[in-house]
Amino acid sequence: MRNYSVDYATFNKEFFKDAVRKTDKIEWFDCRGIRKLDQMRLAEITLATTGTAGTFTSYLVTIIHKELGVITSHKFRFAEYFTMGNRVDERSDWKNPPCVISHICKDNGVARWYINIPHPDEIKKMGKQILRYIDMYK
Repeated sequence: MRNYSVDYATFNKEFFKDAVRKTDKIEWFDCRGIRKLDQMRLAEITLATTGTAGTFTSYLVTIIHKELGVITSHKFRFAEYFTMGNRVDERSDWKNPPCVISHICKDNGVARWYINIPHPDEIKKMGKQILRYIDMYK
């Protein structure tokens, strides 16, 4: 029997590995990461779609108060951070922005980029921007 599950937690850890400081602890649960800000607030980072089920094109960051609920949220779209001319794949014919497509983008069960692979420096920059946004609510 084939296992059709996709490991998004490993993809997310890899995405944020160069952006996370030693003091940043993000616990990953599939497509969702939780970072505790203090006793009452946490940040939720979710690999998110923009309309097509299973096609992940962004991270949705939500700041949550444990008693009052959602404080704010912001979607960080891959297309806004990754440039086409700086990608590291060899498919110059593919003009679509980076994404992860759940049913075809996995390598040994771990989610991966679909054709358009962003440059590691741009991934790090986006990761740092997301963490900077979260830090605004500490």
